[in-house]
Amino acid sequence: KVPVEDQPENIEEQTVNLVKTFIENPNSIILAVSPGNVDLANSEALKMARQVDPEGRRTLGVITKADLMERTTENRLVLEGKSIPVKLGIIGVINRSQAKLDGGQLFEESLGEEERFFKTYYNFLAGEMGTPYLTQRLCKILLEHVKECLPELILRINEQKVVQQQVLEALGPCVVGAHDTLIELINGFCRTFDRNIEGREVIKLSNGEDISGGRHLFQQFQATICTDLENIVLPDDIELQIEHGILSACGAKPALFTPNITFDNLASQQIRTYVQPVKRAIKKSSETITDILMQVTDYIFIFV
Repeated sequence: KVPVEDQPENIEEQTVNLVKTFIENPNSIILAVSPGNVDLANSEALKMARQVDPEGRRTLGVITKADLMERTTENRLVLEGKSIPVKLGIIGVINRSQAKLDGGQLFEESLGEEERFFKTYYNFLAGEMGTPYLTQRLCKILLEHVKECLPELILRINEQKVVQQQVLEALGPCVVGAHDTLIELINGFCRTFDRNIEGREVIKLSNGEDISGGRHLFQQFQATICTDLENIVLPDDIELQIEHGILSACGAKPALFTPNITFDNLASQQIRTYVQPVKRAIKKSSETITDILMQVTDYIFIFV
């Protein structure tokens, strides 16, 4: 916890974050190692393990320096796995001290010394303590864990395989060279846009709406312009305007048939009232087409 030599000031924070990147994975097995000559209630390893694995389902406790533990009833319960809630058990081990390493003690000699210690002081647990048992236990846990996770892993791999195969097929046939690739992308863009406008392919708009371009454009244009046209009210004196228009076109000589200029003048006035509704409908349709074009662009060029 205290930086030494050239270690950064936040060495503790970096160490904790590094450990958490591994133990937070729900598929990982946590090996919580604590020295036996300190109070296990203050064990940082067990504390971090409990934060990410509160039920202890994937935590295996390892107590080093078991020969330095006080041989009390409380510590015996710890080794029996009755006081610390970890499902994978508690295993005590005795490693070679620095003095024994300097003295040239062999690993095999250390294992023999470890075995004699547990048989002498914890005979009832000797078969489930020590480095050899820890090795066997870890191998068994790993094998069982792999067998448990493998079906789900295979399922996820197969799902991703299907997804990636669909992506690969969507890219089209294999092309060689930058020029051919560009041509193929442009052709794919045109084909996708045409299919959507013709209603043969659905595009997801930026607002989350799924549309078939042609149908949506028609419905939107019709709804917009119909609403605006319904709001147009004809003048109350329209009949009087028609009469005046006919008389003005005839002049001093009454005509048997209504002159065409009368219809042209009246129609032109009415058409001018439709200009703004039509412009709004065209603008709305233009925005929808732009949105479709952007979606097609993202879809076609996402892998470029």
